[in-house]
Amino acid sequence: MSSGMTELQTLQYQWRNFAIDRGKARREVQAEVDIRQEQINALRDEIMALEQGFEEQWKNRKVELRRQLDEGVKTELRKGRSAQAVLRELNSQNTVWMYGLAAEVKEEGTSQVESDFKAVPDAEIEGVEWLHHDHTGVHRWLISADGRYIKRWGAEDTEYDGVSFVCTRDYAFVAGSKELFEATSKSEIGKRVAMLEKLLSGTYSGKIKLGDNRWVA
Repeated sequence: MSSGMTELQTLQYQWRNFAIDRGKARREVQAEVDIRQEQINALRDEIMALEQGFEEQWKNRKVELRRQLDEGVKTELRKGRSAQAVLRELNSQNTVWMYGLAAEVKEEGTSQVESDFKAVPDAEIEGVEWLHHDHTGVHRWLISADGRYIKRWGAEDTEYDGVSFVCTRDYAFVAGSKELFEATSKSEIGKRVAMLEKLLSGTYSGKIKLGDNRWVA
């Protein structure tokens, strides 16, 4: 641009060269944008690596902590402690977990594990084993290890004291006292069995009161 141009001519020159000047400025800005985009991509890769590293670290830590806890419980069971005693120490209701660990210890043959959560064979019905829980709310109620059958013992100091019945999950009578079965409502059976299953799975949220339970089979 000539220094002898008038102000008006200068303005016209700038207008005519607007696209060229814009293109040049755009290239300069784009170069800066590209540099920053590379930095962003690098930061994203770093963030992803940090996230993946965190998840992997804590996933492995969870597995290891669970392994240590399981092994610690099994060590106590091998010493002859009862599963109920260990659960009380841990303030846990997860009887299914404890039952599984007790079964593993029993298979080792290193200890006589007490039968708090062991399936107890039925002396009267071949092939059926019963699970129970020591919560007083489900005393006299049992469920078969395969989940197919329900057993109820009659209440003490009643005409049904000492007798029991077995029925299916569909409330079909199988064996035992037909009178006790007919005197027990389906709603009562459903309520008690649901409570027992939650206790055995460790999902029961109510208050638990443990007591000596002689109705284990």
